[in-house]
Amino acid sequence: MTLARRVRLSPVLILLFAAVVLPTADAQVYKWRGSDGRIVYGDVPPEGASAEKLPLPELPPSPREAPAGSPDAASWQDQERMFQQRRLYREKEEAKEARAEADKKKLCASLQREQRYLDAIRGRRVVRWNSEKNDYEYLSDEDRSAMENRVREASDQSACN
Repeated sequence: MTLARRVRLSPVLILLFAAVVLPTADAQVYKWRGSDGRIVYGDVPPEGASAEKLPLPELPPSPREAPAGSPDAASWQDQERMFQQRRLYREKEEAKEARAEADKKKLCASLQREQRYLDAIRGRRVVRWNSEKNDYEYLSDEDRSAMENRVREASDQSACN
């Protein structure tokens, strides 16, 4: 192993050592006045300095550290379950809204096609296929008016513009 590689590995080893040793150490914080008069905080007070030991706040255990039967673990699990339920509900609602929007677009496109057709046949005689009679027939003025009213009402109800 070259010297350059050893130098690069040393910060990694230091961090690994710190990650293993520091969480297990009993953390203490001290406050003292340095030689230049400034307040200094540290975990080891200098010898001969009058250092004040500061109290550390109690931290609740993280969900991964909470024992299975403890109330903290149950509340964490309940919160996680509720979060997942809210997420699933939100996804279902978004999918439902997307389907409704797609259906509305299809309806609007169909109504626009019918409106273009009605605009094109305005003032003309129209022939259409009657499957019951198995023959062509002329579209009467009443039928044309009913078709226009149906398209207009459907457009107004679906708010197609």
